[in-house]
Amino acid sequence: MTVIKQILVQEQRRRRMTGKMSDTLFWLVHCLTATIDSQGSFWEGHSERVARMAVRVGQQMDLPSAVLSDLYFAGLLHDLGRARLDEKLLMKPGPLSPDEWAHVRQGPVLADSIMADVQPLQHLRSAVRNHHERFDGQGYPDRLMGRGIPLLARILGVADACDAMLSPRPHRPGMSPEEIDSALRAGAGAQWDPQVVDRLMACRTEVYHIGRQDKNVSLSNVVGQVVQSWSVDSSGKRAASKGAGEIGF
Repeated sequence: MTVIKQILVQEQRRRRMTGKMSDTLFWLVHCLTATIDSQGSFWEGHSERVARMAVRVGQQMDLPSAVLSDLYFAGLLHDLGRARLDEKLLMKPGPLSPDEWAHVRQGPVLADSIMADVQPLQHLRSAVRNHHERFDGQGYPDRLMGRGIPLLARILGVADACDAMLSPRPHRPGMSPEEIDSALRAGAGAQWDPQVVDRLMACRTEVYHIGRQDKNVSLSNVVGQVVQSWSVDSSGKRAASKGAGEIGF
């Protein structure tokens, strides 16, 4: 948790310097634990692990701290739309029908629609909406391709897949690190950005360790300790950090 605590402390210091407080963190504390973490043991802790994996990959890519902060929050939010999906389909042990897949693939769109009403999250919407795009253009929901996929979405896509492969699912057990290595290499350039995969592979021991850690680590404990010490500035204005829209990779 050291890296994440450092990100939150850096964000705290930055906002104290500008006299502003993040609505995003308050919203996360009250919303995430009530939605994402309430849908069964298969997904317990998934969003936090994806966020931490993504940050570790972002560090390997030498991304600036403000972008790592956005990457962390986008990782926490990436499965927000799951709360509006049919839980029976998510828990189905067998293959999904085409109609069922069409329903499940609405998850990123539903997450985007939720975030559209929260002004401080606007700069994270593309990362959440597009983390299931494929590098070859065959993903969803917008069929984006290559570098046309936002950078944070490309990173989250790899981190999300990595944690999903490490974790058991209703239809299969968790995969071994060797199996995941093989799957990531096979999918580089087709499903995922090959440069992002390359950077993950360079730190995969640490990334896989995040995926193997205790599923009961509380997100609210980590974020809450920092959030509680923040204060609204005298003007009452609030703002979120800038995203990575102008950063290319």
